[in-house]
Amino acid sequence: VIDMKQEVDELHLHSLNLSLDGCLFEIQVLLGLGLDKDAVKKITRADKFIRKGLSAFTKKVNKKFDSPKTDFAEIAKMLAVVKALGEFSLTAAHLPQYKDLVNSARARVATLAGAIERLVDETAKIDNAEKLIADLEEARVLDSFLGHDISSRVIPLKRLLAGKEEVVDEELTSMIKERD
Repeated sequence: VIDMKQEVDELHLHSLNLSLDGCLFEIQVLLGLGLDKDAVKKITRADKFIRKGLSAFTKKVNKKFDSPKTDFAEIAKMLAVVKALGEFSLTAAHLPQYKDLVNSARARVATLAGAIERLVDETAKIDNAEKLIADLEEARVLDSFLGHDISSRVIPLKRLLAGKEEVVDEELTSMIKERD
């Protein structure tokens, strides 16, 4: 099992997946040779063991990816791991699809950005918007996976928020002047 908290050794993961893909290919070849039942049973058991391990990894990644408690740094780590594994013909069917994970990460960032835009529109919730912008800035660790989508969202949102804060300050100043 790959520990998502450790550094990603991309070359090692790629080599590991290449080896597993090679094992699955050799299993297919062996099963096609017409071996005796005992040998086929052992080979089939090895095949199931490899596929079960790959599927367990995929379930773990998908569960963590879908959890709202998973932070952006951990999502970036999972993307790095899945990307490092590469796509080999026999293991790919049992591993998370990198493009699907990237799209999911992109949707998560878009949801957060949309929430910020709505809060900025509601002047009274500027403090909440500032907190969400800080959260979105943490998502910048995903920029290399998402084509710098996060940076392109953070900057305009900060400008929008700054403009709203100026408007609120001007309104407060004029209200104070009217009372005096």
